[in-house]
Amino acid sequence: MRSTGGLTTTIAVGALAWLLVGCSQDKSISAEHAPASAASSADTPHAGLPSGVIALGQASPVAAQGWGLSVTPFEEAPAGDATYAGVPAGWSVLKTTARFTNKAAHVARLPQTTLTVRYGAFGREAVPVKGGSLTGLPARDDAVRQTPGGTFTAEIGVGVPPQALGQRVTVTAEATQEGLAQADNLFFEGSLPGKLAAPDNQAAPKPRR
Repeated sequence: MRSTGGLTTTIAVGALAWLLVGCSQDKSISAEHAPASAASSADTPHAGLPSGVIALGQASPVAAQGWGLSVTPFEEAPAGDATYAGVPAGWSVLKTTARFTNKAAHVARLPQTTLTVRYGAFGREAVPVKGGSLTGLPARDDAVRQTPGGTFTAEIGVGVPPQALGQRVTVTAEATQEGLAQADNLFFEGSLPGKLAAPDNQAAPKPRR
């Protein structure tokens, strides 16, 4: 009778080799089909923010309108612009710059835009401020137009109480292009300058009207 020991050993070794090759191929396939976003998510400009929210300083297209919009991080307004009617004593006046870039291949009218600035966990609205270099956004009747690739900038001012400094801030931009009935809403987020002084658990004093 012929011995089957050598044959059994050969089969076992072959089966083990087949299993090892199969596992190696499975890992390769998994790596090839892994979502690219998993590897690159940390490199995205809006990492850490909810979907649809843009970081202050980053540009975003205004949907279907042929414009790009960016809102810069807030900073202290120039010293010469520090006093305004309606802003309580002790409050800070901050500024941001809204930049509109015409992405279309033709001269286009600036979208009619409003900006709302809210800060803190309760979303309190900052007080709009104008004066000096803080010109604000143009009025609807100004009919500002830009050539292709041209950029329009506007200095936006707001007043906030001391406890707002250092807190999170959200800027909501509502932009309506000429001839369109519905506005595009863009949401920008960042932090106000300054050191966080106290928890946001007290009502801010109301500015004088």
